[in-house]
Amino acid sequence: MNKDYASIDYNIAIKDYETDIKSGLTNKEASSRLIKYGNNELVEHNKINPLKILITQFSDPMIIILLIAVVITFLLGDTIDSILITIIVIINAIVGFSQEYKAEKSIEALKKISSPHCNVVREGIIVNIKSKNLVPGDIILIEAGSIVPADARIIEHSNLRISEAALTGESIAVNKQTKPVTTNHLADRKCIVYSGTSVVLGKAKAVVINTGMNTEIGKIASMVQETERIIPLQVKLEKMAGQIGKATGLIVIIIFIVGLLQNNPILEMFKTSVSLGVAAIPEGLPVVVTVALALGVSRMTKRNVLMRKMAAVETLGRVNIICSDKTGTITKNEMTVKQLYVDNVLLDVEGIGYEVKGEILNSNKVNKKSLELLLKTGMLCNDAKLNNKGNPYGDPTELALLVAGMKYYDEKMYLERVDAIEFDSDRKMMSTLHKQGNSFVQYTKGAPERILNKCTMIIDKGKSRKITTKDKTKIINQYNLMASQAMRVLGFACNKTDKLNENKLTFVGLQGMIDPPRDHVKEAFSKAINAGIQVKMITGDYKETAVAIGKLIGMSGKVITGEQIDKLNDNQLNKIINTTEIFSRVTAEQKLRILNMLEKDNVVAMTGDGVNDAPAIKKASIGITVANGTDVARESSDMVLLDSHFKSIVVAIEEGRTIFSNIRKFISFLLTCNLAEVAIIFFATIIGLPLPLAPVHLLWINLVTDGPPAVALGVDPPSKNIMKKKPINKNEEIINGKLIRNIILIGSLITVIVLGLFNHYNVNSTLIHARTMAFTTIIMFEFVIVQSVRRSTSGNLFTNMKLVFALFISLGLTLIIMYIPFLQNIFELYPLGMYDWGIIIGLSIILYILDYLIIKIVNKICKKKKEGKKVLVK
Repeated sequence: MNKDYASIDYNIAIKDYETDIKSGLTNKEASSRLIKYGNNELVEHNKINPLKILITQFSDPMIIILLIAVVITFLLGDTIDSILITIIVIINAIVGFSQEYKAEKSIEALKKISSPHCNVVREGIIVNIKSKNLVPGDIILIEAGSIVPADARIIEHSNLRISEAALTGESIAVNKQTKPVTTNHLADRKCIVYSGTSVVLGKAKAVVINTGMNTEIGKIASMVQETERIIPLQVKLEKMAGQIGKATGLIVIIIFIVGLLQNNPILEMFKTSVSLGVAAIPEGLPVVVTVALALGVSRMTKRNVLMRKMAAVETLGRVNIICSDKTGTITKNEMTVKQLYVDNVLLDVEGIGYEVKGEILNSNKVNKKSLELLLKTGMLCNDAKLNNKGNPYGDPTELALLVAGMKYYDEKMYLERVDAIEFDSDRKMMSTLHKQGNSFVQYTKGAPERILNKCTMIIDKGKSRKITTKDKTKIINQYNLMASQAMRVLGFACNKTDKLNENKLTFVGLQGMIDPPRDHVKEAFSKAINAGIQVKMITGDYKETAVAIGKLIGMSGKVITGEQIDKLNDNQLNKIINTTEIFSRVTAEQKLRILNMLEKDNVVAMTGDGVNDAPAIKKASIGITVANGTDVARESSDMVLLDSHFKSIVVAIEEGRTIFSNIRKFISFLLTCNLAEVAIIFFATIIGLPLPLAPVHLLWINLVTDGPPAVALGVDPPSKNIMKKKPINKNEEIINGKLIRNIILIGSLITVIVLGLFNHYNVNSTLIHARTMAFTTIIMFEFVIVQSVRRSTSGNLFTNMKLVFALFISLGLTLIIMYIPFLQNIFELYPLGMYDWGIIIGLSIILYILDYLIIKIVNKICKKKKEGKKVLVK
């Protein structure tokens, strides 16, 4: 059925689905409909396949290039080389698989929130069946504490209140009704109950109108499945691998052709070309990236941030917009009494959420009896519970009143309840009757204007007196003031009577509550702004509430509602989206539309905790949820805030920027080393010299001596001003123009020095001696390369002792294979003497000085040219 059953009488739904309010469906008809509509469960299209995840670890272009290198080296008889490369590929696959095995479980999580069993009327009898066997037209019965098993139109109810925060983002439980409504917004369709939401209070009978994937949760499930996320690091690395592959192929072909033109044997030139290809490929890069990200993930966990996808860590460094849900992310999703109005005095209440911490400030300004009576009324006219362990049960509003009273009384007030009139949406009041000694007292709470209309007396300084028009005006003005701050305000009254009577009441006071911001959110917001990051609040809650919370954390920009968004086309929305800070009363579809528009030119981190947030969380560059969010949001995300604090998002971005900076460093380091190796072999071949490095030397450098320093660069400490810089541009390559220039400069210097050194020793000594000098000099030059790539972002070498240790480990291993006779033969090395080492150390110092001076001069020239172009443009 495609009808909007929220806007029409429930009897039409009964007629359309050919069911009966009293007897429900027959078992035969229910079985027939189950075949027609299918099970009331969410369909998982893409079931998790561990084997598929493992296979994808070998689909990266860089890994494919390495696998080709394995085959070629094996065919050429270089068994050691092929084994070493194979080990590297396997290590990378194991690390990647272990990190991503638990990814992509969104639909499984959606299943978890479904109610496993439910009460349904079949053939006039109430039976308990598996929820998956529900069909449209079934008459279901729901009550407090249960989960709604399917979307249904309410037929009748008693004080029904449903918590829909996970679906709509609204923090206050919704009072349901049977009367039709004329709105399409989920949160306002008060005559409909939704699958997966929880019953806070009351009970109801309803007719099922949608099951399975046709429910509102099912629609979100479909959106989650259809949504794909592209992780920038993967794209950048794939692009870089492709470029390296093409360049390698071109160089290999050139060298092969040049060698043939020089009348060199075909087999010799083929081996030379393959050696050059091996030199060009940074074999250690995939593992170094994986290990560096894994180490980053480990560090972030210690800072209360769990990364579910390693490659997403780098994306954090590019984030320039945080789209944050309000409920459960900026706020705690726990209503809290913040103000009391008693004896014509407004009192502030400390604390957040359901923790009984905080005081009632300036309580000495009001009469003790007046204050106690206000708090006692809130605690006794109340069905919520808070056990000794602090576990809450009940309506969030009543829990807030209970906690407020316990901040004064230390424990829940108890008086035997003998009768009650439950809250309903018509009266907007609740009353309870309690035995107090030999007499009885009635306590009442409700909408302030309704309470005042029933009051003839007022408590003033601990005593009751006749209420006046002036009193009522003051109270209404105060109520309006509190409500303007997005507080939910309740009025409280009492009555000495032995029988419930909601007339001739005595007014006690007001209590104002709100779902307040978490601790440190304001500071985190300010830090994000200083780091050049926009923060936007996207919530399903009311505009007034969102604006009030926004003001508390420093937001003051434009506000737009979901209803207004629907009236705008994409061009109109695009014009205002960057200057709009708060989006209120939005649906899951609207949230996804906003995100898609922002993602065109930005890197967006989307936070949320509810089912309604899942599609946008999954689509965003970085999807973030909190530890106490729904399973759906958590399994759709890249990142989980273990402490549920918004400030951890900014902490994570800071860590992400550091990791991005470090990735740049170690990729620059590896590419500089590889460029030098390629250039040395290329120009040696062109000018007719023997190969300065044997294939085994190239593999040793790439896998052993390059690897440890590169990994250590992955844990380089952050620069002090990392959160004072603008976010890295979405389209900026990992290796930008400046870095390419520096890589070419130092790579060229290394090439000239090593070729000159090799030629000298080749002429005046033996080939093995010359190769060992070239091999060892390149390894020593790594000390210079490391400092070169760190110069602009880090301090001296000793600010990262892991790096110092890694460099000396690399050098130490090289000395072992050089001076142990058995290993000398395997690695084709010559034991160098003191004179040789003196030359190598001297050349390393010269390289350091030249690198510093030349790069400094070139960067100054480029900076002046860039500034000159800017002036011309202006």
